[in-house]
Amino acid sequence: MSAMPDGKAEEPAVASGGRWKRRALLLLAALAGVAGLAVLVVFGLRWTGVIKPPVPTPACVEPVLTLGAAKFRIRSIARAADASVSVPRDTPDVAYWVEGTNINYVFALSPSADSLALKDTLKVGEEAVITWADCMADAYQVEAIESGPLDLAALTDQATGGLTVFVQAGSADTGLVVHAIRPVPEAVETPALTEEGAIQADIAFSETTTSADGKTISMGLTITNVGATAFAIAPGDISLTPEGGEPLAPLSVEPALPQGVQPGASVALQITFPRPGTNVAVLKILDTTVEQYF
Repeated sequence: MSAMPDGKAEEPAVASGGRWKRRALLLLAALAGVAGLAVLVVFGLRWTGVIKPPVPTPACVEPVLTLGAAKFRIRSIARAADASVSVPRDTPDVAYWVEGTNINYVFALSPSADSLALKDTLKVGEEAVITWADCMADAYQVEAIESGPLDLAALTDQATGGLTVFVQAGSADTGLVVHAIRPVPEAVETPALTEEGAIQADIAFSETTTSADGKTISMGLTITNVGATAFAIAPGDISLTPEGGEPLAPLSVEPALPQGVQPGASVALQITFPRPGTNVAVLKILDTTVEQYF
């Protein structure tokens, strides 16, 4: 052992290295103990229910098209460069939504016997419903069921809202077409009141359409004065209230309000609203309220 300048003996290098190794091992053991304790705590909390693993939230439902009693799973299909649609022939339980048809929703069915039988099994006036994956549903009413040549350009036109379902049979452009529209509210009559000067009116609705960009809706209606007293329709007399929302004022009314209506006379209005964020809204005109479907 050699002497140090201060007279102390020099420790062997091997002995010093051994002390550092022992200290490192002790530190690693301590860290391992802390990690093990943390794991036990976490598992203990999970076991007691304090911490729970996340629960996946799947899509609400599988998209489905319902035509009367028939149901079809919804899949999307793109149009070819020539705007044609090539529908698989062996998927009788699938309705193919034609991509890009968002105002007049267009679906194509495989040319199966069941699909072509809709000509006899589906009736005018029956309900047609699109149920989307987010649980939103669009309800329609079958307006026409037609057989004959198919004009795909006309079928996929987006100028007017609605639902179109077609089946192309054979090599020729012939097949079956189902047209459906939103339910049209029946004409309503304001309650007859005994108070002098009370408003008495009939309201008849025509077609409701959606703008090309999907941001507004336009509805036509005719108000007839069936009472003995003239009344006026002012801007504040018309509103549209989405389900669970606040009343929406019209963006425009043609002809402009106010409009006076004499006894026995009628006034036809075209009213444009922002499109509600829900499928159901309540239209209020004077003292009358009517549910609208979009």
